[in-house]
Amino acid sequence: LSTSLPNGQANVAYNQPILAIGNPGVLSYAVTGGTSLPVGLSLNGATGQISGTPTVAGTFNFSIQVSLPTASPSPVTRALSITLAPPAPAAVVSLTPTTQTIQVNTQGSLTVTLNVAQLTDTTVTLLAAPAGIVTLPATVQVLANQLSASFPITAGAAAGTTQVTATIGASSASADVTVSVAPPLLVFPAPALPPATVGVPYSYQFMASGGTAPLTWSPILILVGLPPGLTLSPSGLLSGTPTTAGTPNFIVQVQDAGTPTQTANRTLSLTISPPGATNLTGVWVTNFTCTGTGGNFTGQETLIVTQTGTTVTFTLQPGGGLFTGNLSGNTMNYSGTGPGYTESGTWTMQGANNFTKTSNYVNTDGTGGSCPGTGQRIVGQFTLTVVVTGNGHADDATGGIFLCGPGTGDCTQAYPSGTQVTLSATENAPGVPFIGWGGDCVVVPGSPFAARVVMDANKTCTASFGP
Repeated sequence: LSTSLPNGQANVAYNQPILAIGNPGVLSYAVTGGTSLPVGLSLNGATGQISGTPTVAGTFNFSIQVSLPTASPSPVTRALSITLAPPAPAAVVSLTPTTQTIQVNTQGSLTVTLNVAQLTDTTVTLLAAPAGIVTLPATVQVLANQLSASFPITAGAAAGTTQVTATIGASSASADVTVSVAPPLLVFPAPALPPATVGVPYSYQFMASGGTAPLTWSPILILVGLPPGLTLSPSGLLSGTPTTAGTPNFIVQVQDAGTPTQTANRTLSLTISPPGATNLTGVWVTNFTCTGTGGNFTGQETLIVTQTGTTVTFTLQPGGGLFTGNLSGNTMNYSGTGPGYTESGTWTMQGANNFTKTSNYVNTDGTGGSCPGTGQRIVGQFTLTVVVTGNGHADDATGGIFLCGPGTGDCTQAYPSGTQVTLSATENAPGVPFIGWGGDCVVVPGSPFAARVVMDANKTCTASFGP
């Protein structure tokens, strides 16, 4: 006959047989000696099974008698006891995170947590209201002696906010889940880094478009670091004082604040000249006043400048032309041919990013004059905004401006300074008239549906279509 019984816990089901061996026959079991089982438990007289759900904690002593239907052998009585632990506290559920944003057609997760571990598996009921924004399982199991379990939530194709509720008994908790449309693609345009000089303070602000603000910038230092003396701030400012001449390569990454995050990176190269050297490579804008037989007028030109050693070449944007000069100290003498004229002159540098100039030009008809002026290096990137009215759209060749129409498409894009952008206009339906380009754009000769703009400042172009 069993000499002991396992302990249990109040409010937890108990099921344990009394084992009797040694004599064949039909046995019967009974509680004797004026004792009783704990409240909630009972003894099956035919099988010897003690079962039920006890309701009171404590140690309970009782006697069990096992007998055969015959007088011999005599019944056997055993004193036994069961210790029942106090009932576990009622489970209280919590749900984390309490707020979450996921994009359409993606998956996230939530976690249910109990205040105390339970002795048996615990079923937590789940519900989302309003329905249809996310899908989730009807229940989640927290295993015995565990405190938490996670479950997936899958966003549908439409944006919205729903409340997910987890319930166990009288306890419930909720979390708000927002389904959002994917943000615009994060784009890190190739920057036109102005050259640097050892010992001269340097500053350049990186720009990106799209993604979810705020954007965070950082160097990728796995293979290479930033040029010595320079640092990159989280806001994208490359600054410092270079200490070593050369053309170092480095990698810059930008990351947005969306969920999931978007990242973009570029491998860049910076030309750093020795102390005292001047490098004119970059984009420059000149302002000048001309007098002479060619007329009296003022003007502005954008120059794309490249320097190799002391040899400098530059072209006009738009317009082309080709000019070549030689830099000696802080002075460059140049000459070349523009559209319909020849020109020669001198730049005198006023620091790294400014110059004064003298120049003389001769038109093909023999008229000409002198055009003194000033120049300034353009540093950074500029934003082009396209505004479309009517039944049509506009694009650029690189895809930065894409299917830009009234209230639709990608209509803004950042470009490195000095970039010449070509835009094209397309009707959305046959027979819709294209009225023309306006704003900062200039129509391409012979192509009325095409226009160009040079990004030496923030620019706006308009494309007008009929209804």
